[in-house]
Amino acid sequence: AHGKKPYNAIEMDEQLSLAMKGEHFNGIATNDYKVLYRTAKDPYFKNVLNHYNDAHLSEHNLGYLYQTMIEAKSSAKYIYENTKVRLSQQEYPQNKFAKQLKNVAQFINSGLETKVFYTSLGGFDTHANQQNKQARLLKQYAESVSAFVKDLKQNGTFNDTLILTFS
Repeated sequence: AHGKKPYNAIEMDEQLSLAMKGEHFNGIATNDYKVLYRTAKDPYFKNVLNHYNDAHLSEHNLGYLYQTMIEAKSSAKYIYENTKVRLSQQEYPQNKFAKQLKNVAQFINSGLETKVFYTSLGGFDTHANQQNKQARLLKQYAESVSAFVKDLKQNGTFNDTLILTFS
């Protein structure tokens, strides 16, 4: 079903957060869709997938693993082929969170069918010098989101986007 495409939810990171894991299917995690695509085309990866139908493998409960790999491969192909990436003209701050948001803006502005993009800014769990760290992180957050909003507005995609923040 169309609704169950893993690329419906993309996390801009190397690992998938718990929030992106569902009962029936997971989103996919990538901080570089080109790397994801190259990995999916890797001979080892392809070889493993070609053996998916071997009867003895299915018996060993490897079905879920292979299903996940097949989904990752088809998602990587979809993202790669459909992202005529509209490279962002917007200037973003120099930090990891801003880089994630810039990638999301490029995906949104390219018309990717993805419904949910997940980014994160860590470092809030502080015990010492809390006020200064929090102020620095919140400034980073504000400046990055501001650049993201400007980017979407310039490309006419802001009105179709909901930004949700939780801590």
